Amino acid sequence: MGNFVVEGETLSDLGTTTNPNGSNVERYTEATIVLRNVTVLPYQMLVVLNLPVADATRFPGKSLTQAQAELTNIYNNSAESFIMTSSTYLNATNKVVFTTSGIEGNLKKTEAESIANPVEAYV
Repeated sequence: MGNFVVEGETLSDLGTTTNPNGSNVERYTEATIVLRNVTVLPYQMLVVLNLPVADATRFPGKSLTQAQAELTNIYNNSAESFIMTSSTYLNATNKVVFTTSGIEGNLKKTEAESIANPVEAYV
């Protein structure tokens, strides 16, 4: 299984979202990630938002465990950044889950198929 690092689009002016009190804030985006020359599709992904540009070079070639450690280090040593990642929680067996898994069914060969089968990743 390979490790893939993809830098997505920069979303800046998303406008204002109005949500009823007590509800979750949700924002849907349309980003398509293209994986080229891939023989085995990934089954999980880690989403990172607001990562300082200078820190993006720290992730290529890293395993998910190493990426998690890098993110912790960046977070602990940055007073200026508001980094957000995939939802993190303990599952039923007390294992820390920090990725969106089960994405392989949503990875498609064409952009049209991808748009029709989006991956939902909560941050």
